[in-house]
Amino acid sequence: MPIRASVEELAAASCGDVSAAVAWAGGATSDLMLLRQTVRTFGAASGLAEQLVVEHGNATSVGRDASDATRSFVAALDAAGLADALSVAQRDALARLDDASAEDIAGVRYAAMAAGVCIAPAPASREGLRAGALVAGVALVRTGLLEAPWVAPSELDAATRVAAVQADRTARWDEWTAAWCALFTREARAASRRLRALHDAFTRDRDAVRAAPRVGATDAAVLDWLQSHVAFTIRDAAAGLGLTTPTVGTAVERLEAAGYAAELTGQRRDRIWVAAASRAFLTEH
Repeated sequence: MPIRASVEELAAASCGDVSAAVAWAGGATSDLMLLRQTVRTFGAASGLAEQLVVEHGNATSVGRDASDATRSFVAALDAAGLADALSVAQRDALARLDDASAEDIAGVRYAAMAAGVCIAPAPASREGLRAGALVAGVALVRTGLLEAPWVAPSELDAATRVAAVQADRTARWDEWTAAWCALFTREARAASRRLRALHDAFTRDRDAVRAAPRVGATDAAVLDWLQSHVAFTIRDAAAGLGLTTPTVGTAVERLEAAGYAAELTGQRRDRIWVAAASRAFLTEH
């Protein structure tokens, strides 16, 4: 028991590390973390990341909608198109966890059990893994361990695969909880490191732009806007910065040529722009 409790405590502490990293980095990092988790859960292809960023730029936050912590587990899965992948027994088990709430099942154990209900019957099922990641994120927000579902395992390691099979056979969750918490801790710590690396990349890019010859204050201001928003249109940035659309458009094109900005839609009108470092953050492993 002491070892298991220690594993759960480490997982809870890693939630604090992620929250601290998001608060320290500031800007749009909370939304970027949500989008990154959505990409990791639903597919690592850069095309999905770009689609989500474009939709975010059009005022649709897919990651937030799919993981709304005010919904029941099944409602969250319905919103993500995953509820039909679960059996009636799994849906009933999630409903019982909804009723139990975090007061009856403490901390990360609540998230581990919610994930396990989705994963244990078929550990190799992609739909089950996605559902497990989604409900774990919701559970971590409900327990107050995370402010938003920024991180949850969407793949299993050897220990969690073995534990999932045993949990399904025995209906005993202690080994699964310990294995899942250890996996979660590793992923949360990795997410914190990557978020700090993103902040460092932003700083390097800003310093480079300000030090470049023949770069005006407009380029630096537009880059700051890029880095503080997940995505934007030229029109939105111009309005926010109090500049003309042509002025901002020219600055963005210079930033794109220098490798600091990327356009995602391929369109000639209503184009969506993102910081190049943010784009890389969403797709890296």
